[in-house]
Amino acid sequence: MRCLRALRANRAKNRAKTRDLHDWFDTSRLPHRGASTIKVTRPVSESRGGVRRDTFSDPSLKDAMRAASPTTAGTAAAVRRGRFRFIVMLVAAFVAMLAALILTDSPAKSGPVAHGILPRTASSPILRVQPAGAVELASSSTSTTSTTTPRPRPVAPASTPVEDTTLLSPEDVPEPNVILPIQLIGRIQIPKIGLDTDLRDQITQESIDLGPSHWPGTARPGGYGNAVIAGHRNSHSAPFHDLENLAPGDTISLVTDNRTHTYTVTELFVVTPEAVWITEQTPGHTLTLFTCHPLGEATQRLVVRATLA
Repeated sequence: MRCLRALRANRAKNRAKTRDLHDWFDTSRLPHRGASTIKVTRPVSESRGGVRRDTFSDPSLKDAMRAASPTTAGTAAAVRRGRFRFIVMLVAAFVAMLAALILTDSPAKSGPVAHGILPRTASSPILRVQPAGAVELASSSTSTTSTTTPRPRPVAPASTPVEDTTLLSPEDVPEPNVILPIQLIGRIQIPKIGLDTDLRDQITQESIDLGPSHWPGTARPGGYGNAVIAGHRNSHSAPFHDLENLAPGDTISLVTDNRTHTYTVTELFVVTPEAVWITEQTPGHTLTLFTCHPLGEATQRLVVRATLA
C-alpha cells in the first residue's frame, strides 16, 4: 500500500511539472510548421530506477528550442574555426620573424670588385673604389662610411730672402793721421797663392797695415754691387805679394758669418794711383782687389777683378 501511495504521489508531481513546462513554452503562440517532436526526460519513480519519456507533438517547438539556445554542433564548429584562425596567425608570425632574420643577416649589395679581393670578415674591411674617386669603406657593421680622397695641398716653394739691390757710395779715404775703429768681418782665402788671413772693415792706414781691408761704402762680401779690398804687397805682412800670379778662372773666397762667398777671377790690369773709378758700384756681384805695383814700388796699382760664382 505504501508503495502504491508513493508511486501515485510521484506521478502527480511529474504531471505538475509537465504542465509547468507547457506553460513555459506557450505552444499556443508558436506557428504551426509541420509535425515536430521533442522528448522531455523526467524521473518516473525511484523504485523502478528507470526513465520514462513522454512525447509532445507541437509544430514549431523544436525550432523554438534551437532559437532559444545554440546547438552543440554549432558550438563545436565555432571552436574549430577559432583554432584554425589561431594556427594561421601563429604560422604567419613565424614566417615574418624568419624573413626578418634572413634580411638582417644577408650582406648588403655591393658593386663589382676586382678579382682576388679577400672575402669580407669582421677583421678585414673591404675597400671599394668607385669611378668618381670616392672611396667606400665597408666594415662588418650595418653602417657604411663614404669619404673622398683628399687632394694633397700644393707645397709652396721655399721663400728666398729678397736681396737688397741698392748700390752704395764708397767713403772718402781718410787722412793718414785719422784713427777710426777697426772691425773684423771675416777671412779672405786665395788658394792659388796660399793666402788665408783675417779681413777687416776699414780703409785707414792702420787697418791696411794689419792686413787686407774692406773699403767702407762698397758692397759687403757676397752682396749686391762691387766689393773692394786693399792690401800691402811689399811692406808689413805683404798679403798680396803674389797677387800678379792669379789668372782668369782662379777662385777667391770671402768667409763671413759662417758663410763662404766664392768669386772667380775674370781679369787683371794696372792703373794709376788716381784711378778711384775702380771703387765705383755697378749692378751685379763683383769683387775688386788692388795693391801697389810694380813690386817694391808704389807708382801704380795692380787690380784683380772677379765675379760671384
